[in-house]
Order: sequence, then structure tokens, then C-alpha cells
Amino acid sequence: EVGSAVPTGFSAYARRSGEKKILLVPATVKTSLEREPFAFRSKAPLFLDREGVKTVTVSWNSLRLRLERREKNEWWIIQPLEAKADPTKVSDLLRAVTQDQVTTFLDKPPANLGSLGLDPPRGEITFTLEGEAETTLLLGTRKKPGGLYARRRGEQQILELKENFVKGLPQQVADLRDRTLLNFEHGQVARVELESPRGRTLLKKEGDTWRIKEPEEALADQRVVEDLLWDLVRARVKEFVTDNAKTWKPYGLDAPAMTIRLWDKEEKPLTSLALNRADKREGAYVRVGSGQAVALVEARLFEQLTQGPLDLRLRQLLSFEIWDVGKMELSRDGQEILLEKQKERWQLKKPREGTTKYAAVADLLNDIKNLKWEKVVGREPTDLSRYGLEKPAATVTLTKTDGKPLGTLLLGKTEGDLLYVKTQDHPDIYAVPSTFLKSLPADPSTLLE
Repeated sequence: EVGSAVPTGFSAYARRSGEKKILLVPATVKTSLEREPFAFRSKAPLFLDREGVKTVTVSWNSLRLRLERREKNEWWIIQPLEAKADPTKVSDLLRAVTQDQVTTFLDKPPANLGSLGLDPPRGEITFTLEGEAETTLLLGTRKKPGGLYARRRGEQQILELKENFVKGLPQQVADLRDRTLLNFEHGQVARVELESPRGRTLLKKEGDTWRIKEPEEALADQRVVEDLLWDLVRARVKEFVTDNAKTWKPYGLDAPAMTIRLWDKEEKPLTSLALNRADKREGAYVRVGSGQAVALVEARLFEQLTQGPLDLRLRQLLSFEIWDVGKMELSRDGQEILLEKQKERWQLKKPREGTTKYAAVADLLNDIKNLKWEKVVGREPTDLSRYGLEKPAATVTLTKTDGKPLGTLLLGKTEGDLLYVKTQDHPDIYAVPSTFLKSLPADPSTLLE
């Protein structure tokens, strides 16, 4: 038995039935009981076990849709076409009809249900459960200022549902379709064939390492290849253009600008993709496999996949992790600079001693790490003077914290916007952007705090 509130504080008087002893209880006990009956009513439009739903049929406005659960969390659209459904969106629909949505109960409905759009109903959602039992929510007209009239089939009571419930209803088949472009697992891929405006490349995974096999044998840039595969895994359909194309010409897919084919470790085809930029629309048309469907994807995906042999090749001149570097030696214009890392701080040791700015050394190491050649200008040349490398204009030597060498970069002469370079342990000569030379400090004082 709950009495009045205590004049001061946040409590109320109470006692157990039949006892004289007076107790204090939190004031929330009193306020939680002093509510209208509406507060205690279930406000879910339907009462069903979401995990037990086998099929969902939606009839709403011009939409006629049927969904079927094939696995625990795998839903398929089976009418008006067969396509994989987005499990998250189907779950949202199931959740919407079993959560609080009712704003008002009309326990005594008007005699004319037609005025509410419920005789006949404007739409309905039917759920088939285990054992073939069915439950249906009948949908009526929109109410003002917002919301929807609804009724459970077999009951007279009218429900007024929230405006958000109406907004969450699918308006077209595409609203519930799975927009995942390709269905494959990243780890399955062991071979990639890519034809783009930048050329054809065949990649093959040997152990844990990606290698370019065509147009020539070379080590691939592992990060670039992995990023390309993740771009494919994450690719989403922007718009379903057609599910039954009669011809590919209107989409430029009769002669696509780009094709991608993936195989697994057993050389079994996983999937394939053909893409072409859309002329009058923002994005790119795409066809998956041998199907007749055409979809539109973001233009960004087309750009991400436009890779050629040079883009996919490992073009880093020195491959290392920045945290592994313990010593850096720079030689330029007769100036010798020696930097050593001591207790996670970089110290200038030559030509004089001093504490460096952390960001300045970090930026320098990043520039060296990210330096990539643009073309090979000499295969094992015998005359290094042609490239200014017989007596390099500058050198960069990196050593690990344990004293093991990470590599030496030799910089030669500049021609136009290109700089000739080579590594000490490889005979080939490469051309890199001449701007790299500007990133090397000519004056060690620029590194000091």
C-alpha cells in the first residue's frame, strides 16, 4: 500500500498489507503506479516470435512483395523477382511490428471502417510462422497530423501507429534488396585478372604473397592488392537499373572499360565483374557474372579499381616500418647528417649534437618510405655516370634498432621533373619525382627543436 509523498526528499510512505509499520520507498514507486491504463498496455502492432517467422508478404501502395527465410539469417525475395534480401532491413521490418508503435487504441471502432481505409484495407503485412500459422496486420489510411490506422486481422480494435512506422515501410522492392555487389570472402581469392584502361594484369597469390604474373613477373604491392580486394568486398549497389537487360550496348557493357575475374586456390571461378562509366549519370554501370542484371555503382568504385600493372607493382625503393629504424645517415652536397633514436627520441649526432623535432624526423621517414619509382630507366646499366650515380649527389642509409641494415638509397642527377635513383643492393636505375630531393634536409638545423 503506497501513500503520499514525503514532504521533503524523494520518498513516499508505504506499508505491507496487514502491518502497522510504515516504510519509506523511492518516490518512483508511487509515480510508476500513478499512470493511465494506456501506459500498461502492449503497444506492439503484432505479437510474434521474430525468429520463428518463415515468410513475409507485403502489400502496400503499388508494392507486392514476398520474402522467404532460407537460413537462420538469410532472407530472399521470391516475388516479384528472385533476389537476395538485406537481412538487416528485414530484421528492421520484423522489429517494427513487434516494438512499441501504437499511439492510440480505438477499442470502440467506428461503424464505417472504410473511413479509416480498413474496409477494404489499403495494405497488409502477413507473417507465416512455424506450423504454417499466420498473423496479419491490416493497414489503412494515413491519419493527420501523422501516423497510420491499422488493425490486426480477426480483431475489431483499431490501432493508430506512429509516423516513423509508416516511414519505415518499404515502398519498392529495391528498398529490401541486398545491395552487396559481390558475394565472396576476401580470404578465398588466390588469383585476380584485371583489365582496365591502364592495361591487363594477372595476379597470383603464392603462399601469403601476391605476385604479378603478367604482363611480366614482379612482386606486387601487397597493400594495394589487398585494398583492391577489400574495395570489391565492400562494394554496394547504388541503383538496380534492370534485372533483365535485352542488350548491353546502352550501358557500354558490350565492350566494358574494365573487367575483373577472381579465382580461389583450386582455380575455381569465384565471380567476375564488368564495368563501364555511365555517360549521363553519376556512377558506373556494372554486370556481375553471366547474369542479365545491370546495376549502378558509385563512380568512386570505378576509380578505385582502375589499376594497371604499374599501379599494382611494388614500387617502393626501400621497404621498412618506421618504428624499426634506429639510425639514419644522410649525405648531400658534402654535408653529413647522422640521426640516432635514443629512448624513442631522435637525436642529431652529426655534424653537431642536439634534440630533434619529432614531427620533422617522422615526416622525413614517411617521405622515404612512401617514395615510389615511376619507371625503370636502366636495367643493370654499366655506365652509372649517365644517371649521375657514379658519384651520387645524395645518399640515404637506414639501419634497424638492432644494427641490421635496412637499405641505402643513391640519388643521382635531375632531368626535368624526374630524379634518377637506385638502391645499393640492386643494379636497376629508376626515375622518381624530382621533388623528393627537396624533402631531404640540406641544413641539419631545420631538424632541431
